[in-house]
Amino acid sequence: MLLMRTLNLPSWLPPPPGTYLKLSIEQFGFCSLNKARTGIWISEHQVARCHCSNTCPELVHVLDARHLELFLEEGYKNGTWQYEEIGYDCIPVHRDIAVGAIFDLTRMWSPTSSQILKAKSWARPAPFKAKIGSHCVAVSVKLEENNGILVRYQVMKDDNGKVVSMRISNYVI
Repeated sequence: MLLMRTLNLPSWLPPPPGTYLKLSIEQFGFCSLNKARTGIWISEHQVARCHCSNTCPELVHVLDARHLELFLEEGYKNGTWQYEEIGYDCIPVHRDIAVGAIFDLTRMWSPTSSQILKAKSWARPAPFKAKIGSHCVAVSVKLEENNGILVRYQVMKDDNGKVVSMRISNYVI
């Protein structure tokens, strides 16, 4: 899986997770994950207030992708499976939009994936845009005045180490 905070496809793909994962996220805004559970995945976009305090004005835009069977798993239901942060990227300057995208690397050049990567299809500003393909999802949200964004990358793994959920969160600063 390829998680990205931009829709500009990198000229090279990041190394598999390991010592270079956080460096890839911090310097380039994307990372690759291996060992994702195969099967059907569902995705959703959420907008919420930051949970650090009741008075915090920050908004959080979250792109979640979960394996369809996640809600049936005992480890998820009893709370033993938790999200772990695999990295973050702080962009301390004004951003007009926040983007999150998740692609299946093995099907990166499928017609639906390549259609999502075409920059012209995202050129017109809109309050919210989402594109979904058989093997990818991308969300673009127009932001109000801000001082930048903090992008957090998180994954949830099952007892066998397979990724069953992934999340890209854009915190408006």
